[in-house]
Amino acid sequence: MLTVTGIGRVTADLEPKKSEKTGNEYLRFGIAINKGHGDNQKTVFLQCMLYGEQQVQRMINAKVQKGSLIAVSGELDVEEYKKKDGTPDKSVKVMLYDWNYVPSSGKSKDETAPIESQNSSDITENDDLPL
Repeated sequence: MLTVTGIGRVTADLEPKKSEKTGNEYLRFGIAINKGHGDNQKTVFLQCMLYGEQQVQRMINAKVQKGSLIAVSGELDVEEYKKKDGTPDKSVKVMLYDWNYVPSSGKSKDETAPIESQNSSDITENDDLPL
């Protein structure tokens, strides 16, 4: 087994699907992972597969969407296929067994809202407060 872990941005909104053979729910989506620095920076695109109704619903309920920064872990798989013109090609995909949001350094609307100041006259004294 070849395990891969990466952090990247989801490339499109998620669309749950059902397998024609088994009827099981799954997600197939891409993530863009930046590697390298400066002039040597590249973007690697990986296809991710997530199976199981509970796992799919967890991701949908978490409102993962295009642009969401997530960390993924799973088994790396190389899939061989034929292009429309008939030439053989390969696709790398990750069969996910775990994912999580990556905390963002950006501030939410609540964090950027101005804080109303309190006048000292609005504060009542309370002798019961321990100091």
